[in-house]
Amino acid sequence: MANSHDPQVLVVGAGPVGLMTALCLAERGVGVRILDKEWRPTLHSFALALHPDTLRALEEFGLARDLVERGRKMERVAFYDSVQQAGQIDYSTLPSAHPYLLVLPQSILESALEEKLRQYKVQVEWNHQALAFHQEPGGVQVEVAELEKVSLGYPIARSEWAVRKKSRVAVDYVVAADGYRSSTRQSLGIRFADYGHAQTFFVFEFPYAGSMPQEMRVILGDGHSNVFWPIEEGRGRWSFEVPMSETETPDMDQFTKLLQTRAPWFTPVPESIYWSTLIRFDRRLADSCGEGRVWLAGDAVHATGPVGIQSMNVGLRAAGLVARTLASALQGGGEAGLAAYDQATRSEWHELLGVQGGPAATEDAPPWVAADADRIISCVPGSGEELGRLLAQIGIHYSPSAATVT
Repeated sequence: MANSHDPQVLVVGAGPVGLMTALCLAERGVGVRILDKEWRPTLHSFALALHPDTLRALEEFGLARDLVERGRKMERVAFYDSVQQAGQIDYSTLPSAHPYLLVLPQSILESALEEKLRQYKVQVEWNHQALAFHQEPGGVQVEVAELEKVSLGYPIARSEWAVRKKSRVAVDYVVAADGYRSSTRQSLGIRFADYGHAQTFFVFEFPYAGSMPQEMRVILGDGHSNVFWPIEEGRGRWSFEVPMSETETPDMDQFTKLLQTRAPWFTPVPESIYWSTLIRFDRRLADSCGEGRVWLAGDAVHATGPVGIQSMNVGLRAAGLVARTLASALQGGGEAGLAAYDQATRSEWHELLGVQGGPAATEDAPPWVAADADRIISCVPGSGEELGRLLAQIGIHYSPSAATVT
């Protein structure tokens, strides 16, 4: 195994996709270094479910069993209107070792990946930011800044991040999983194209006094999508799509009104909330997944709505592909696989975003499906052939291209 102090690949970003990329590389004997400009992992995680295919990928590192024990299995996605259930999708019919969704806070997944990385003597370097990339024929020179908080202001104290020191690291490749606002993507000059209207959501986590439903619940209203997740016994989350003009952090009164108008069947009505926020999601896709020896992964490449948890889960699978490709290239296998990674990733997202291919309602689809087939695909947690099987249960034909990420 390569010495972790002499990295061959630098991974930028220590979210789930960055951690998965680093782990896949380390497991294949590649010297890897991973850094993140934040000072610690995220506190409020918005992604909170793993698809069956993601659990299969995590089995490679012996992580699936422990995560399943710590998470909550969910075998159904139920679709509701403002009055009652309209239909459902059953995950237990999938030909999978994990025929269910696993409801699991993102923070638990990140902790498990980080702990596994430490077994390969790789630790996340928090407070470190990649400032610039200088590509050369045989590798990449990366300028790295170590950040620290400095106190400013008088008489009112405040603090901000400042560069403590700079250094340079020479690596063979860079994989940037640095998120939606990826500075790496911007430095490469890669356009982040818009493929549809953005969505704004009020998100509420709350104590739930009733018996927890054994299903994820989706409401497709007139111009809005909404989702309820039973996170754990006594704790739930509602996300309500609201007009783009909203700018305020939602409060308990707004939560109660949204439940009354969109989900009056939801009982018992929560009496308080743990936290709430407003968050916006775009539908975007990068024109390229990278160039030369600098490549992108995860939200740096794609963005979509939050209901189906697709961006993180597809990104986790793509992390395995880019890691295998780079490991092969470093062992003399050539770089042709990088073009295949780019094609597979972008082809899949063209379909998921409805740019080309995508879903179509069958002749016997119920009216609520026929009216919203394009919108439903982003609300079903799944991707690839697995997503096609799930959508077929409610009368939607979806056949992913052969280029789908695996």
